[in-house]
Amino acid sequence: MNQNNTNLYEKKYFFLDSIQKGIEGFTSNARWNGWECPSFTKEIAIEVLESVSSESEEINWYYDEQKDTFILVNNVDNAHDTWKGFTIEHSTSEYKVYSIGLGWWSWEELTKAKYNHYKDLDDSFQLISINKEEPQLKCTFCGNTKGEHQIYCGGYYILDTCDDCPDDILRDRDDCE
Repeated sequence: MNQNNTNLYEKKYFFLDSIQKGIEGFTSNARWNGWECPSFTKEIAIEVLESVSSESEEINWYYDEQKDTFILVNNVDNAHDTWKGFTIEHSTSEYKVYSIGLGWWSWEELTKAKYNHYKDLDDSFQLISINKEEPQLKCTFCGNTKGEHQIYCGGYYILDTCDDCPDDILRDRDDCE
């Protein structure tokens, strides 16, 4: 294991509107058209694909063990998306991951405020985690993982700050109430 790259990937929670779950994955903070580009362990990738395919009869998926690749098939036009496994380093461990939805799906980071918002809308909103540990959701503005976060804006803007953010961080924002 190359110790120089242990912090290249970080763990975060992500979500898609279509499946309404917070999903733990890894990111190098790369973006595609402004969207997150997460990668997931095999177990988490299976849960993601099962959730997505259960929402539509037009989609099926399977795992090709010989190629170490997940394949998603659109039954309407027979289009295929493929995601091959690769190894990353995080902290002091290596993980085999798959970039499910890369370059096609609209992944977003799940912040504390977004989690609270979705949980308020639907109490069954759940987090899917590698180790089933307490989530470390981050403040959008400062990255802190402790403290209470609050929703300041209505509509499509959900802004969160924590106790460590400066008081004037939302000054001059037109989208806040």
